[in-house]
Amino acid sequence: MNLAWAVIINTLDNVGVSDVVLTAFIFVLFILGFALGLLKMTWHLGILVLSILGGLAIGIRITLLRSGLLIPDPDLFFINWLIIGICGFCGSILVVWKQRCGILNGCASTGSFLCALGFDLVINQQSGMSRGLRYLFDRNSYHALDTVTNGYSPPVTTVIILAVSLGVTPIFAFAQWKMFTRSFGAKDDTFSGSLWEPQEVAQDEESMTGPQRSGNTSMTEKPPKPSISISENAKQDR
Repeated sequence: MNLAWAVIINTLDNVGVSDVVLTAFIFVLFILGFALGLLKMTWHLGILVLSILGGLAIGIRITLLRSGLLIPDPDLFFINWLIIGICGFCGSILVVWKQRCGILNGCASTGSFLCALGFDLVINQQSGMSRGLRYLFDRNSYHALDTVTNGYSPPVTTVIILAVSLGVTPIFAFAQWKMFTRSFGAKDDTFSGSLWEPQEVAQDEESMTGPQRSGNTSMTEKPPKPSISISENAKQDR
């Protein structure tokens, strides 16, 4: 959503669009992403995107901790985005290496990011974290006067909120690790370890369902019919 918003604000002219149109466009993108997430073919892609977003959320908060961003020099502005990109790349590596850790980090990081943004909007309105996001994303030449004149100087409360949200991210991830002990994979999915492990998962499923299958066969198996000897047949004929 932030990327879509950034694309819009950086490509519009000085006229712009109304907030209603912008909100409706973002909402349509949300519905589209939700619908794609329901498909099994995009399930793994969604996991990867979630982990990348978790890394990006960490990188963005790091750059917003300082007045004028982490690297305030305009000539070195790209380094801020380089740091954010490295954090996102680390998130993608984490989910490939350890899927469960990647999912937990993605959920905890994006959740704490949105909570921090919500609290900061209530406390500082448009002068805190929201201003920093605009200063980071908005490079539109039509907005250059506002960007250069006002800049980004976060209040102390914004810095505290950002620092606390970064600190509680691993705590939230560990809490989810303890609360949700089972794998996040689907029942018929094999992407449940660090990498694709079809053999190990198949063995686990066989070990879990083996006793049940043997019990069912023992209950449904019919006893053999008793055989009748030739002498007994002769007696019956007489």
